[in-house]
Amino acid sequence: MPYHAGQRENTDWRACVPTGSCRGHCHATGTLQVPERYVNVTDAPRPTRPAANSGMLMARVGRWLGPVVLLAFLVLSPPPAFTAEAWLVLGLTLFMAIWWVTEAAPIPVTALMPVAVLPVLGVVPI
Repeated sequence: MPYHAGQRENTDWRACVPTGSCRGHCHATGTLQVPERYVNVTDAPRPTRPAANSGMLMARVGRWLGPVVLLAFLVLSPPPAFTAEAWLVLGLTLFMAIWWVTEAAPIPVTALMPVAVLPVLGVVPI
């Protein structure tokens, strides 16, 4: 038979959780027998405001960092191991990775970037 994990004072008898082992003593004593999964539910830590703002800060940084990385790949010449097209695709890939990690834009928007950007860069024909 299950046992009661904790006791709390109870004034609302509708909140009693019958488990088979109570036998009515919680009604007689005025305490509520609470299963373990419900003990200290309200004592759980809540997210703080700075944590929510840090996600917004990361998105702001990503919104600027992604295009700067792509611009750097456009300005710098590719190393001898890369063709010009491969160099631009690498720049776009890093741009997209930055936006995915920082959640600067919705993932579907970021996923469709190659369709729009690669023809503009001249990597693939329209």
